Amino acid sequence: MATFRPDPKSQLSTQKTLNRTLRIIFIPWQEGSDEAKEWKEKSEQWNLAKPEKKFQIVYYHPDEKANAQLKAANADKDAVIYIRGHGSPGANSLKANVFDEQRSLAMTDVCQRLINMGLDSSFAGAIKFHSCYSATVFTDSAFKESYAAAMKSLETSRKTKEYLTTGLPKEIEDTKSDLGSIQKELDEEKAKWFWSRDNDKVNDLTQRADRRGKRVIDLEKQQLEGKGADAFIRERELRVPTGESIAAQGAAYMRSKGFVHCSYFGYLGPMESLYAVDTSSPEQKAMHKFVNVEHLADPPDLVAEMLKQKDVKPQAVRASTVRMKIL
Repeated sequence: MATFRPDPKSQLSTQKTLNRTLRIIFIPWQEGSDEAKEWKEKSEQWNLAKPEKKFQIVYYHPDEKANAQLKAANADKDAVIYIRGHGSPGANSLKANVFDEQRSLAMTDVCQRLINMGLDSSFAGAIKFHSCYSATVFTDSAFKESYAAAMKSLETSRKTKEYLTTGLPKEIEDTKSDLGSIQKELDEEKAKWFWSRDNDKVNDLTQRADRRGKRVIDLEKQQLEGKGADAFIRERELRVPTGESIAAQGAAYMRSKGFVHCSYFGYLGPMESLYAVDTSSPEQKAMHKFVNVEHLADPPDLVAEMLKQKDVKPQAVRASTVRMKIL
């Protein structure tokens, strides 16, 4: 079932592969960070697969304002910058896998980090958003379903924050007050002479006090963890799909900052993060990047014609054949 389609603000790039003089991979997270680790390994594989292309890896650093590679790109109209990160149709962020979770970075922040590192508005080369689905948006039905699920998750997060900021402190106060009352009653019972003491009541009160004490500890721990609620909510906000592709959003932001001389590109489906062997080539040795367009709705005419060929597998077409230029 088709779930995504080309962004209306894009058109299939028919430009032949240029003899690029400078190839930069931009990883919008700091080197050594958990977010950058995955992209470091995958980007290094590009150089192992295609050493002749000499990809130069640039990591975001908040204190670096004039990166040497980006400075060189400013003066090179044949330079290309690949921006890496996980994507989805109409996403407003790029993501990094960190252990068993994904961490998001808004497209505006991704682009601003590139600018802050020294890319100048005079740059006249190409910027390729090398992420899954970067030139696509959801089909209408898929968008409604994805949007509803994302908003439900976001609303749950907001209610959780409301509880953490208002309901939880009151529950802690009430539980501590209840614990104090139980402890007072227990102390009074224990103070009685041995022969008049109700041992069953002492045992019951001791168990109740123990349960209340543990509850206070659990609630205070929850309160401490809840201090990150704003970041959690922001993460959920960045998972709400939009009607504009990753590449189109990135291009719009860059153009708003004066970057009007360069070209912007995205891709029509989930991408392989690594170079892989092209099994359809005669030698079966050529290494290429591939995209899966099996569930692509309304493909451009040239792509539709290509997919009719017997030797073409929609699950793995060369990225260069489904690259879209942002209008």
